[in-house]
This record gives sequence, C-alpha cells and structure tokens, in this order.
Amino acid sequence: MNNKTITFLAAAILSAASASAAPDTAKEAAKVRGIITKVNNHWQQTNPPETRSFWDNAAYHTGNMEAYFLTGNEEWKNYSERWAEHNEWKGAKGTDRSRWKYDYGETDDHVLFGDWQICFQTYADLYRILPDDRRIRRAREVMEYEMSTPRNDYWWWADGLYMVMPVMTKMHRITGNKKYLDKLYEYVLVSDSIMYDPDEALYYRDAKYVYPAHKKRQREERFLGARRRMGACRTGKSAQGRAGRLGTPPVLHRQICAHGRCCGEAAATRRLLVALHDGRGARSRPRDQRHGILHLWAAVGASTTAI
Repeated sequence: MNNKTITFLAAAILSAASASAAPDTAKEAAKVRGIITKVNNHWQQTNPPETRSFWDNAAYHTGNMEAYFLTGNEEWKNYSERWAEHNEWKGAKGTDRSRWKYDYGETDDHVLFGDWQICFQTYADLYRILPDDRRIRRAREVMEYEMSTPRNDYWWWADGLYMVMPVMTKMHRITGNKKYLDKLYEYVLVSDSIMYDPDEALYYRDAKYVYPAHKKRQREERFLGARRRMGACRTGKSAQGRAGRLGTPPVLHRQICAHGRCCGEAAATRRLLVALHDGRGARSRPRDQRHGILHLWAAVGASTTAI
C-alpha cells in the first residue's frame, strides 16, 4: 500500500468520524444554550440591574457579556448597559486620590481595590461594541493612576487576579498602551511571590495562608472552601496524596463563550496557571521559568479576541 493510498484512507476515516460526531455536538451545544437562556432569563427577570458595581454584582456581568457574545441576545447586553449606566460607568466613586485605598473595603475611597475594578471588564466590553469615551473614562483614570504609583502589591489575594488582570488586557487592546501589559507582569510577579508556596507547590488564597504560619494546622484548613483555592497538583505518585486530593490543576473561574471554547482573558488566565503548575515538575520548576510563563500571559491575553 503506497503513501497516497494511506493518506486517502486516513482522510476518509477522519471525515467519517467528524460527520458522525457533528450531530451529537450540535445537539449538545443546543442543549447548553437552552440551559444558559433559561437560567439567565430567570435571573434578569427576578433581579433588577440597578445594583452597585462591587464584585458581587460585577462578576455576574462578566458572565452575562460572554453569554451575549455566545447568543447575540440583545436583551442581555441591554441589561448590562442599564447596570453600567446606573453606576455611571464607575467602580468606587471617590475623587480624592490621596484617600484612595486598596485594602479590603466597600467604601467609595477603595478605588484601587480590585473588587471595585472588575466592573471595568464589562465597561470595556460594552465600549468595544459601541465606542464612547464615557464608558471607559473612569477605568482609564483609575488604572492609569494606579500604574503611575510605585506600589506593585495591588493583587494581594487570589480573587484579584480574576478581577483585574482581564481589565489590563482589555484596556491594552482598546488603548494600545503597552504599560498595561508591563504592569500586569509586574503585579502578577508580586502575587506569585506572596501566594506561592514552593515547598508545597501550592498557591494559597493570600499570604496569610502560606506556610510556615499554618504548619500546626490540619492540612484541610489551608483552604477555606474551593473559592479560596487557586488549585494545584503535585508530581509523580504524590499526586494521589494530600495536594492531589485538593483539586485539579490551577484554574480560576471558567467562562463559556462563543464557538465552544473558552476565550479572552479568562482563558488566558487559566492557561497561565495550568502552565505554571500542571503536574509536570511544578515542584522543581525554576523560578525564572515560572516568571517567563507569567510574562507570556500578557502576550496571550493581548492577542486573544473576546468579540
């Protein structure tokens, strides 16, 4: 049997397999879309959009926008627009920069706290649909002021990575200002330094949970629920051990989006963390290699189009 015959047979087999799988894939996609529609419609029918722009509402709107990109449902986009208008396209609304803070807080002075910045993700998405400077004016003011300061420990807890890293790549895409990517890299290195435990090959929710402070506590107390765990897995047989029981390779919040793939900044974050600690030598990976992967995140995020 010559090479041409082998190539033809292989192509025929692959074509047949794809054809047989297509109906099942389409059926499953329709089912998933139906569930998304049912759940999201119910949410919006029972929850008015006029709520604050803190993370507890803003995180939903990042998902709502992805659902809009998937389905094209204009009512869903309008729901997020009404929420943005209600909040004047702002997070925390403090105007005195000398009072701006980034420790935990729900006041208008906590402008630099990531829980008040996640809303900028949705504002940036809406800006790209209908460019209007008013939609990102506050985001630019806040983020560009933040980047002008000498501080680099703004992302001191795990959730902050999901809250703000996508803001940086979205704003870079809109403005072309490379400083967004450079500062993202700088900030995430600090996050890596304060949350990563090289002895355990684990990321902790924040620096308070890193050994040795918790050496006397039970292993299960390292993480207070799945939400406080970025996740990691160890290498070799120990993957079945204590860390292996704690979860899958590192993953932040996943998003469902168009074309059956994770897209945009959330997927870039996921790929970053999986690359950092995917169970293939995470424990022994040199720190400079991990830093190289962190730097790569910016390029991945910047080159990934969400719409």
